[in-house]
Amino acid sequence: MNINNFPSNDKTGCTGPPQTFKSRTSDDQTLPALFWDGGENWINEDDCADFAALQSLKRETTTPKERAERYKAEGNEALKFMKNKLYVRKAVQFYTLALQEKFDDAALRSILFGNRAQAALILGNYRKAHVDAERCVGLDPANVKGWFRAAKSAIELNDPVKCIKMCTEGLELDPKNKELNTLLADARKTKKTKDMQLQRRQYRESHAKLYIREIVKRGLQFGPPGFATGERFPELSAQNFLSYWVLFLYPEVMHTDVIEDFDERQKFSTQLDLMFGPDVQAPEWDTAGAYKRDRLEIYYITNSAPAYPASVFEQKVLSSNCVGTCAAKDFELTERAKLEMRKVLVDETCSLADILTADGHVICGHPVFYVVALGTKFRERFLKDAWKL
Repeated sequence: MNINNFPSNDKTGCTGPPQTFKSRTSDDQTLPALFWDGGENWINEDDCADFAALQSLKRETTTPKERAERYKAEGNEALKFMKNKLYVRKAVQFYTLALQEKFDDAALRSILFGNRAQAALILGNYRKAHVDAERCVGLDPANVKGWFRAAKSAIELNDPVKCIKMCTEGLELDPKNKELNTLLADARKTKKTKDMQLQRRQYRESHAKLYIREIVKRGLQFGPPGFATGERFPELSAQNFLSYWVLFLYPEVMHTDVIEDFDERQKFSTQLDLMFGPDVQAPEWDTAGAYKRDRLEIYYITNSAPAYPASVFEQKVLSSNCVGTCAAKDFELTERAKLEMRKVLVDETCSLADILTADGHVICGHPVFYVVALGTKFRERFLKDAWKL
């Protein structure tokens, strides 16, 4: 390739290599495999349609080093037109042909690897760029450009630690190098951010595992939510006590109360005193005055949904802590028809933990309790299963 032969006004808007290059830029699929910038083996000339023609240049009476120098020059000329990827790929080809020559000049071979690394950076082939840049500085540790290209490709590969190492090596040779200093500062910021993210992730994972141990220790069972209120797992305090989001449902009037932090140690009698004690105003919906403190009964329904397998619950907890994922297709639930569903009266002297760990109690999204009043016709219907939600 001779730069003097380039046309002075290409239709692409820039001066460039011969028209034979231009005719092949419309579709990457029409280019030889060597010139693609995907995952192909771009340094294997066996797939290059032009390789045979270029190989004929070797018949000239020149030494391997002279041919390598000429290929390097051709590659450098092509790389001047870096805005056009076809020319950059051509540069890759020429640098590769040069590297295939057998000559003993470590400095020249280092430059060739460095130049090919630069071309790979332009094409976005960061892994290939990094490999070539490492070969470059391995042959010539004094090649500052090689250290920069190794650092640049490392940060593009999201490896700030390696980038910092490469920048440090380069700055030992050229302490005032602006590009290396800028890249080093960026890499340190990236590393700091990644370190903080890792620490947060490790903390969340540690907390999630502790949480799972506490759930297993209590013998609690969780299942899919049965209401539009969704899935609300209890919160674990620093003292290892659970606090629940609890829904009290009054089926006769279809009203609800929500207790957002029901401590597992608290007794139901205490909670009812807070909601219906003598000093508490009667709810507006209780027009008949039936829901007095001494007339209240609380029920829960056993097996209202199938329980999650232990592995699925663990995945859900890890997912909620941003350290894992759980998809519905990952598990199968027992058919509801095979489970015994029955209403169980809550003993007010029991704590929330006592009731939630009772046999057959599955927490469906969050605890749900049904409140009815003694002496009402609705209570009779409710207990005879004549009422449906």
